[in-house]
Amino acid sequence: MATVIFKATDICNSNCIYCPAIRKENQAIKTMPFDILKLFFIRANAFLKERPEETLKIIWHGGEPLTLGPQYFYKALEFKQKHCTDTSSRISFDMQSNLTLFSSEYADVLKKMGIDRLGTSYELIPGVRGRGGKEGSDIYNRQFMQAISLLEYEGFSWGIIYVVTKLSLKKPAEIFRILTNFVTTASVMFNPVTFYKSKPQQVAITPEEFVDFLGEIFPEWWRYRERFSGVEPFNSLTDNLIEGSKAIICADSGRCADTHICISPDGMVWQCGRSSDWGLMSYGSILDCSISDIINHPHKEMLRERTKILKYEDCNGCRFWDICHGGCPLDALAETGSVMHKSPWCWTKKGFIEKYFEPVTGIKYESSFKQTVKSEVLCNDAITIPTIHPWSYTSPAEICNDTESPWIGPIERIEDVLMVSGILKQIVEENPRQKFNLINKASYREILQGHPAISEIGQPPIGTTAICLDYWKNADSSNRRAYQVLAALLGLKTPTKEKPFVPWEFEDDPFLMKWIPWKQCNILICPYSESPRKQVGTRKWEKLANKLIEDGFGVMQIGDRRNGHVRGAFSIPGLINLRQMISIVRHFDMIITSHSLFMHAAQLHGIPAVVLWGPTNYCFHGYQDHYHLQSTRACGNAEGCIGPGKVDNEYSPCPMGDNHCMNLFDVDVIYKTACEIGHKITT
Repeated sequence: MATVIFKATDICNSNCIYCPAIRKENQAIKTMPFDILKLFFIRANAFLKERPEETLKIIWHGGEPLTLGPQYFYKALEFKQKHCTDTSSRISFDMQSNLTLFSSEYADVLKKMGIDRLGTSYELIPGVRGRGGKEGSDIYNRQFMQAISLLEYEGFSWGIIYVVTKLSLKKPAEIFRILTNFVTTASVMFNPVTFYKSKPQQVAITPEEFVDFLGEIFPEWWRYRERFSGVEPFNSLTDNLIEGSKAIICADSGRCADTHICISPDGMVWQCGRSSDWGLMSYGSILDCSISDIINHPHKEMLRERTKILKYEDCNGCRFWDICHGGCPLDALAETGSVMHKSPWCWTKKGFIEKYFEPVTGIKYESSFKQTVKSEVLCNDAITIPTIHPWSYTSPAEICNDTESPWIGPIERIEDVLMVSGILKQIVEENPRQKFNLINKASYREILQGHPAISEIGQPPIGTTAICLDYWKNADSSNRRAYQVLAALLGLKTPTKEKPFVPWEFEDDPFLMKWIPWKQCNILICPYSESPRKQVGTRKWEKLANKLIEDGFGVMQIGDRRNGHVRGAFSIPGLINLRQMISIVRHFDMIITSHSLFMHAAQLHGIPAVVLWGPTNYCFHGYQDHYHLQSTRACGNAEGCIGPGKVDNEYSPCPMGDNHCMNLFDVDVIYKTACEIGHKITT
């Protein structure tokens, strides 16, 4: 069944604090004209004739659909009967409404449309839903209660979608009990509040907070699940985990490319309701495109490819793949600038199952759609199993000379992998018989697999002694350089030439190379670093990108999904794998980056790099050929907060918050440095 989220109007009689629909920018047409409404049914008829086995569900949405008035829906029925003569039986209707405008006049037309149940929303907390403030909420709730009474009198059933906000986190159990007693069918769905651009602090929540909200009410639901059979996401999730049901909501199905579209009042076609509200993933206009054209749009093809890619990339090895599929692509696009990543909200399913479902039920989900088994470990009492490494570290001098392939590693930071690879290459060039075994860490296997100096990447046998590849633990002076410390650890005579290396041929994605909007001078920006303390804020990157673009530079963003999209820059996070990311650097005239893997990739390719430094020192980590900008340290720590003896700081946020040293950079200084390099390149 194909589903059309039909936003015939953006007008709403309410002003809920989290709703984006009524705050759309530059939306000239607020209510769909009858000529577009008629054309839609003509398009629907053609689509269903092309696909005799297909059905079409139209969900009236908004805005508030009841602001259209009963006559609008009679007109829709007239167009359906006139233009869908042979396909009318395969078109059905649903509605999502706040119900405050419901009246007896609506009952007749809704029944003629075949609607006998309406979806709605309700909020116990004052000031969230309504016309603003407590008084607005009181008026809204009175109208809502009156509408519910009339709705039930007219023979309609109804269910609630409850949007969990930060205000809800204080009383999950109370909200659960009130709603499940309020809705006679116990049909309640809990959804997290989501945003695209701004995230108002008074209502925005994190995936972790949503997991804990669900976790507080789940034990009661589980105990009385026969009574509360209509509560979501618990009911469907339990069916998935225990019964093996394949009924999955659109966000987790991995098939939304083939099941959903949305039409806004001006006839523009979008991926779904949130796509329309957020202004993302438009497929053109119903005035110009058939529904089949839309289903075959390149964006739809990209969504189909997403499922294939995620299974072996972001979601590789995840035991919940078949009940999640990486989550909603719109959430991924809003968060990372690319649909080719898993949603940041997919963790709510994994987190809820592991933290609450499995401990409460004693049932462990072993694999997709297979029988679950009682766990010997899971119970109501938490059990902590310590991690024990079967190996120990030693210094290179203590490794016996007759050790054929000593174990080294693991490499703690992904940004150090190209250095280690370069050093190993120099070693094997001097002595082709010298080999090493590398302690595995998934993040760098993709880079080092097939290295001529590495015999094995894996886990050492019990009792093995290994060389620790950590320059902070072994640097005896702040004047030494990271590359040289690692080289000495592995037995090279120092100082040695600093040459990063990869053991594979550079590779590109041909489609992407044609897709990139190349300019005369092209700059790659990388906002991402493994450490949050090494990252400049997104707003500064956006200001820099826009200034460079205004001057005619091509600006492309590369990095990790944990970064938001730098607006203005062409963004590719998620579209290519790690090897391709390292490879693509060579096609750019310059890179601007923080202390990251891409600083080393620039050195690998001999590309000019502007490197931004804050908590770490460019004299220890940086390359002589690069352009280094070191920020002042607001905390007053002259040696920086990351380094020997300060390992715990590396992956934690800076206590200075938005005032941390990386955010003290003057964008104009970075911009002028880039322009000077660009001028040298183009003249």
